[in-house]
Amino acid sequence: MTDNLGIVGMIRFLQQIEKGWGDYSKEREEWLGNPSIEEIYEEIKSLKEKP
Repeated sequence: MTDNLGIVGMIRFLQQIEKGWGDYSKEREEWLGNPSIEEIYEEIKSLKEKP
C-alpha cells in the first residue's frame, strides 16, 4: 500500500477507514426482501414510465 500512496497517503487512508458494524447481508434482506426476477422487472418498467 505504501508503494502507491506513500507514507503520508497511507496514514491518511488508515485514518479515514471506519470499521463497519452489523450484518449487511441480513439488513439488505430486511430492506429489499427476496424479490423475484419478475418483480424486479416490473419495478424497473414502472420507474422508466415515470416522467
